[in-house]
Amino acid sequence: MKKANILNETQDLASNELIKVTSLLYFKEALMSQEFETCKELLAIARKAGAVQGDIDGVVSQFLDGYRAAGSSGASQSNNRLRVLKEGS
Repeated sequence: MKKANILNETQDLASNELIKVTSLLYFKEALMSQEFETCKELLAIARKAGAVQGDIDGVVSQFLDGYRAAGSSGASQSNNRLRVLKEGS
């Protein structure tokens, strides 16, 4: 009986990790396509699956690095929108 409980807990952890990683990936894609309303929903799902602020900050940093490297002048606008998303969640 104890083995079954351990197996269930392991499966739950793996499932949550998959949901977390997938949500963060979709979050990054939503950032790239500037679908900021979707970002907020994806962040809620990721957090529910165990994402911490450091996970989210990492995705945002990757996005901003790529955005700046592309030479877009809208980086500061996106930065402001991202700050609103982080504060509102």
